[in-house]
Amino acid sequence: MDARKVVDQGYLDSLGDRIERMRVKLLDNYEFGKDRKPILKELRDLERRVTELGSRENIKNTWAEIKELDTLLSPEYVQKLGTSDEVKTEVVLHRADEIEQVSSQLAEVNELKDYINLKNVQDIETLEKKVITQSQLHIFQQSSVAELSKEVTDMVANYNTIVEGLSQKFLEMDKLLTKLEADK
Repeated sequence: MDARKVVDQGYLDSLGDRIERMRVKLLDNYEFGKDRKPILKELRDLERRVTELGSRENIKNTWAEIKELDTLLSPEYVQKLGTSDEVKTEVVLHRADEIEQVSSQLAEVNELKDYINLKNVQDIETLEKKVITQSQLHIFQQSSVAELSKEVTDMVANYNTIVEGLSQKFLEMDKLLTKLEADK
């Protein structure tokens, strides 16, 4: 064999090994772990997604439609449009029951307006202070009545005990007198 052919073959083998290692590192993500896709697969997926989006013209049209939709949905545009008399009539007819109910409530409020405008109702704050004062006085008197009621109950119990004791003594004295009179 020719020495030159052996050197070239060795060179070609080492070059082939280097290319294989580069392919493994770059294309198969050998050093990046098993959770990531190989670079070629990622590039193919990206290319597929770009072709799915369509042409640049489709993207421009979509952006224009989005801008037009934003314009149509803006409150300013809706106010500029206004509504026709027919639409207003339909809205009123559709809500006729609701309008009648509100109208009757307003009439009732109007009838009761005189009661609201009375001087006593307007002075409600001063009346409220008086009521608070009276309720505090009532609470104080209620506690005083409870104490007095307990005292009266105790006095009646003592009175009953004394009267019962006296009644017993009178009965004993009556028996004793009756016995003394019978003996004479």
